[in-house]
Amino acid sequence: MSIYIYCRVSTVQQNDGLGLDAQEKKCRDFLTGLLSKDEWQRRFKSLVDASGKLKAHVVKEQVSGSVPFQKRPQAAALLARLRKGDHLCFAKLDRAFRSARDCHNTLAVLKETGVSTSICDLYGGEDVTGNGIAQLLIGIMASVAEWERERIGERTKDAKRAAQAKGMYLGGKIPWDKKIVDGRLVDDEAKQSLVEQLKKWRRDAVPLRDCQARLMEQHGASLSVDAIRRLTADDTAEAARKRGRRKRVGSARSAAGASAV
Repeated sequence: MSIYIYCRVSTVQQNDGLGLDAQEKKCRDFLTGLLSKDEWQRRFKSLVDASGKLKAHVVKEQVSGSVPFQKRPQAAALLARLRKGDHLCFAKLDRAFRSARDCHNTLAVLKETGVSTSICDLYGGEDVTGNGIAQLLIGIMASVAEWERERIGERTKDAKRAAQAKGMYLGGKIPWDKKIVDGRLVDDEAKQSLVEQLKKWRRDAVPLRDCQARLMEQHGASLSVDAIRRLTADDTAEAARKRGRRKRVGSARSAAGASAV
């Protein structure tokens, strides 16, 4: 028999006060508390060292809770190692699962394997795979956690839409010719003048690499060819259309002159 502790966080710096080390401590305290009961004392007897500390394997993982338990790298490897008679402990339900379906599917796998499971923050959570009341509570709590996550997502989207409507910068790569002022993405006037110069060159059919060289020589500014192409795409396309129209008109006039002759 072996005892395993599974700890998970979504980010390196978890801000809810229950990071990886805190989860491990909570599980160890919970498991040590079980030793006061004869049933667990007998089960864990071979795993208590000379100092009275339980020997446990700790699995720690940084991954989003939205990823199903069986698809997380460390969790999947843990499931492959578990054997009949082993015990698995979680500090909190939402550290293990974030959806009712994932919760029930994983607990069913553990039960079929013969693994007992503890969830420290759950009433009657000593062995949730063999406790009918705990199973009922888990279903309710997992459903609530799933609903809460969906509501958080909705509120986040609403907040982003409201900020976007106010012209606020929502993150991501800042365009070369823009800057952030008071939380808003605005034109960088100094760079805008360079963009206008680039557009003029491109309208005059100056090749991209020549534009790049001129920009460095005349203004000391460095831009990639791809960036110049993106910044001047609309003007370049419009200039090409105009040249195409002039060419077609010229051809038509030539054809008309030839017919007249």
